[in-house]
Amino acid sequence: MNIGALVRIILTLHTLFISIYANIKSPFEQHLPDCNNYTLIERKTTAKAGVCVLVKDEEGFLAEFVAYYVVQGVSHVIFYDDNSTTIDKMAYELEPWIKRGYASLRRNWDGYLGSAAVTWGKQMHQKKMMERDCKLTLHKWGYMYHISVDLDEYSVPMHEGISLVDGIHKIFSENPHRGVFNIQKLQFSAHPHILEPLDKLTIEAYQSRYYQQNKFSPRKGVMKKTIYRLQNENYSNDTLKLILECCTFHSCRQGPLKFCWDLHNKEIGKIFNKPWPDPSHVIFHYARSLEKYTLKQRSWNQHIGFNSGYGISKYLERAHGWTFDDRAVRYSCQVRQLLKEVTGDQAFLRNGNWLRHYEVKKSKKRSKPVNPYLHRDMYIS
Repeated sequence: MNIGALVRIILTLHTLFISIYANIKSPFEQHLPDCNNYTLIERKTTAKAGVCVLVKDEEGFLAEFVAYYVVQGVSHVIFYDDNSTTIDKMAYELEPWIKRGYASLRRNWDGYLGSAAVTWGKQMHQKKMMERDCKLTLHKWGYMYHISVDLDEYSVPMHEGISLVDGIHKIFSENPHRGVFNIQKLQFSAHPHILEPLDKLTIEAYQSRYYQQNKFSPRKGVMKKTIYRLQNENYSNDTLKLILECCTFHSCRQGPLKFCWDLHNKEIGKIFNKPWPDPSHVIFHYARSLEKYTLKQRSWNQHIGFNSGYGISKYLERAHGWTFDDRAVRYSCQVRQLLKEVTGDQAFLRNGNWLRHYEVKKSKKRSKPVNPYLHRDMYIS
């Protein structure tokens, strides 16, 4: 065999390898859908659902969160601010969503402790009281459902073509005596992102997770979250009181008020009972980039302490898992379109003072993404 023939064989094999590799989905490749051809999802039910979230210095993550849940049929998101240092920037990010009626921002509520929440227990009590205020508000507004999630948690329907709220409405309608369902979590790791991916939605940027439900790692578990029905003609006054004032993000067992313990023992069997149907959705819990984690570490240090809260060891606990899962990406086109309609920005670009701002070209009104390869000569001698 001459050299020319050998070269041709090598080139053919190389081309074949590249072709095969290109079709293998990998989270490092950040596979995204074709937004010129996608199917819209729309809420069919007239029943309304709300989401409430405790936030602290979360600039850059609020708009896409609202957009995602609005796409999923949620009528309103209430953000409860925990003494953020960036409250003005957060309010600015939420301004167009507040004007549209999709969101609101609260800075105080019954049970809010602020800087006095110096232990994990006090922080959790404050959060439980936030959810109490949330459910009382949603019930007053006539909302049917409350979906309990954090800002890094995205509820993904189990089936394509149906909105989150329609799925929740269906499962409660089929189980008219149930008032609560527990929802499983899937933990997504931070790789491949060390620096914050400025131009990608959270649901696009992270596509690999730990293979087991409700697990960070082989030794570390994570608790399920809950969804509640707030209106039901079958509820007694005590049953409704349990749901609105005692049930929390994980269960109804550890309510924030003294009367909750006795009320739980008396009423829980009326809203949490057999059968145990297949879930309507699952929660994708995102670890976020290392850059975002360090910002969170600084912000939460005053509340729960460096060693017990957001130390680097806690970050590494969330770095497990290589199971590819891109189900949430099927909603990214519709989320991007809604972001564009509400904010007026042609392309998504995460707000915040991120290290990768060398990739961003500033204009007077908004930031526009620039090809990062234009800046490569900065690092080449």
